[in-house]
Amino acid sequence: MGLPNITTSDPSELLTIIISERKIELVAEGGHRWLDLKRYDLANEELQPIKEQWQQTDEFWPAPEIEIFNNSNLLPQNDGY
Repeated sequence: MGLPNITTSDPSELLTIIISERKIELVAEGGHRWLDLKRYDLANEELQPIKEQWQQTDEFWPAPEIEIFNNSNLLPQNDGY
């Protein structure tokens, strides 16, 4: 009701439309937006212009210490940690 029909057959354009719609629909839904930004590699592009202290390494979480202890192949730790 009230949403325009999508008539594109271009996969890239369709993905852009879906990402935009999810941004609106899931704005306060427990991290869905963050996971979408990570999934589609858009975190830096979207957040750098609006977050004054944003650094590219901010999109990475640290590897858990216990996992590094159990598997030294995980070294070095993710940048920023």
